Amino acid sequence: MHNTRAWILPLFFLTVFFSLPVFAVQTIASCGTTVTENAVLGNDLSYAFSAACVTIGVDNVVLDCGGRKLSGNNRQGTGIYLENRSGVTVKNCVVTSFTNGIYLRNSTASQLLYNSLYANVNGIFLHSSVNNTISNNSAYGNTNYGIRIDSATSPVPSSSNIIANNSAYSNLLDGISLRSATNNVLSNNSVYSNAQYGISMQSAQNNLLSNNSVSGSQNGFYASSSYFNVFANNSAFSNSRGFYIQISDSNTLSGNSVYGNTGDGVWVDSV
Repeated sequence: MHNTRAWILPLFFLTVFFSLPVFAVQTIASCGTTVTENAVLGNDLSYAFSAACVTIGVDNVVLDCGGRKLSGNNRQGTGIYLENRSGVTVKNCVVTSFTNGIYLRNSTASQLLYNSLYANVNGIFLHSSVNNTISNNSAYGNTNYGIRIDSATSPVPSSSNIIANNSAYSNLLDGISLRSATNNVLSNNSVYSNAQYGISMQSAQNNLLSNNSVSGSQNGFYASSSYFNVFANNSAFSNSRGFYIQISDSNTLSGNSVYGNTGDGVWVDSV
C-alpha cells in the first residue's frame, strides 16, 4: 500500500507536464510571406519586387527577426507591413533598402522594439495609428525620415503613441517627424546629424516632447502650425537653430538646455 501511494503523485505531475500546450512558431524563409502566428526569420531575406517582404496578417503575434536582415531593391516596397492590426510586436529586425522599412497603417496597441532601419526612404512610418510604442530602435541613413508619424491624408490622426529611447541620425530630411499627430509622447530620444530638422512637427497638437537630445541639424526642434505642445527638459545644441517655432501658438518651452548653436537658440516667427 505504501509503494502504491508513492507512485500516484509523480504520475500526476508527469501527466500535467506533458499536457501543457505547445505553441507553434512560424519560420519565415522568403519574402512575400504573411505572418499568421508567432514568427521568426530563418535566414536573411532579399526582395526584388514592389510589395511587402513580410506582411503581418493577424493580431496579437510577435515577429522576432533575431537580428537577421530584410533587404529590398533600390528602396522599393515595404520591409514589414501592418495594416488594421492590433497587439503586434516586431523586434530585433534589420531592414534596409525599402521605401518604408516598417510601415504601420491604421494599427493599434503594437510595439516596434530594438530594430535597425537604414538606407530606406523612411525607416519607420506610422500612419493613422493609435496607442503604439516605438522604442529602442535605430533609424539612420534614410533618404527622408528616420521615424515618421503622419496622418495628413486621413481623418484619423496618429495619437497616443510613445516614441522613446530611439536613435535617429544621419537621415537626409528629419530624424523624427510628426505631421497631423496629436497626444503623442516623444521622450529620451537621441537625434543627431540629420540634414534638415532633428525633430519636426507640422499641424501637430497636444504632444509632449521631453528629455530628448537633438544636435547637428539645420534646426534642432521645428514646429509649424502646431499648438498646445510641451517641450520640456530637452537639449538642443550644435544646430544652426536650437528651436524654430513658426506660425504656432500656445506651446510651452520649459527647462530646456539650448547651447552652442551657430544661430539663434530659440526663434519664434509669426509669419
